[in-house]
Formats: sequence, C-alpha cells, structure tokens
Amino acid sequence: MAEAVSDTGPLIHLDEIRQLNLFTDVFTRIYIPEYVVREISNITVHAFILQNPDSISIAKVPPQSLFSAKEASTGFRLHLADLAVIAVLYNYDNAIAITD
Repeated sequence: MAEAVSDTGPLIHLDEIRQLNLFTDVFTRIYIPEYVVREISNITVHAFILQNPDSISIAKVPPQSLFSAKEASTGFRLHLADLAVIAVLYNYDNAIAITD
C-alpha cells in the first residue's frame, strides 16, 4: 500500500458518503497538511484524524515550503491548502496527492 498526502476535498466528500475508513484501508500512511486541517470545519473528519494516529499525521508546513510550492506552480491559482499539499509531497518521495 502507498502513502498519501490529502487535500481538503477528499476528506469532506468521503465523510459525506460515510466512507472515511477508505483512507486507512487503502493507504499505509496519510499526511494531512496543517493548512488542510484548518479548512475542515466538520467535527466528524477532525475526530477521524485524531482517532487514527498510527496511520494519519498532521504535517507541519514551514512558510518557506509554501513559497517554494508557489514558485513551482506558477501559472496556477492555488489556495493555501493546495500549496501545502505540494509542499508536503516534496518530503515524501513515494507519496501520492489525493485531491478533488
């Protein structure tokens, strides 16, 4: 199984269909950037993240990493959470991005 870095959308949409467990069923490790966590207002999703510390990590993203991600994605209009996903991906060679 692979590692993943998740954006906000997949967490929200899987919760809408009550399938958050697919994250931990499919991926050995899920990194969720702190900026993604800040965007999520759903308490069910927050509880899921906190209840799975063995497979889900909240990834800190230094400001310089955000600047690097922004430079690498010139020409695209990305939100802060999107840039954070890119920044975290730089730290994990085998991880894939999950977005909507």
